[in-house]
Amino acid sequence: MGKPAARDRRSIDWLLVALRRRYRGNETLTAELEADGAPYHIVLRGDRAEIGRGGAPVPDLRIRGAGADIARLFLDGYPKSGEPVGLGIEGNARQLRKLVNAFSRGD
Repeated sequence: MGKPAARDRRSIDWLLVALRRRYRGNETLTAELEADGAPYHIVLRGDRAEIGRGGAPVPDLRIRGAGADIARLFLDGYPKSGEPVGLGIEGNARQLRKLVNAFSRGD
């Protein structure tokens, strides 16, 4: 497997692969992401993060939107002022912050 192409770096699939290794641990939360109409799940339990395709049966939090907008949330962090733009959120701001902050940014 070679270096990701430019189009791969914009893929929500690549972001989710990267998030696995960036998980900080010690959280409990189930989230469902719908990126560009495709469902994904993130299940955080202690030191484990299960991240993959397919929805979550009973998520604590649902995020819907363009893959690029969802990626921006994880890459840039929760906006310092206001709510994330372009995303549909079912759940509360505390849960969303908890999810976003469960992952480190940068290498």
